[in-house]
Amino acid sequence: MPREPVQQNITIINNYNNSNNNYAIPERVVYDTGNVSPKSRGTAIFLCCLGFIGFNGLHRLYVGKTGTGLLWFFTVGLYLFGTIADLIVLCCGNFTDSDGRQLR
Repeated sequence: MPREPVQQNITIINNYNNSNNNYAIPERVVYDTGNVSPKSRGTAIFLCCLGFIGFNGLHRLYVGKTGTGLLWFFTVGLYLFGTIADLIVLCCGNFTDSDGRQLR
């Protein structure tokens, strides 16, 4: 079952407290990138291309999709149709990791 996407939050932490100034200077800005996977799309594309020379399913194992990664491995990338489809989805930027997050 896919997880609900995490809403991105931007938190500004301000420790500058001076009553003489009418403005506040943020000390640091923290970005929560909950919808973006730590996995690289370029690496996944490279691993997917290795499927055309016999190393099928490595891109799916890389992003955490173990079950379909093994299926791709044992069925030669679903007879290369699955590998071609995954390569198209990867190039379009719509491929997700096992938690449903977009690859960076």
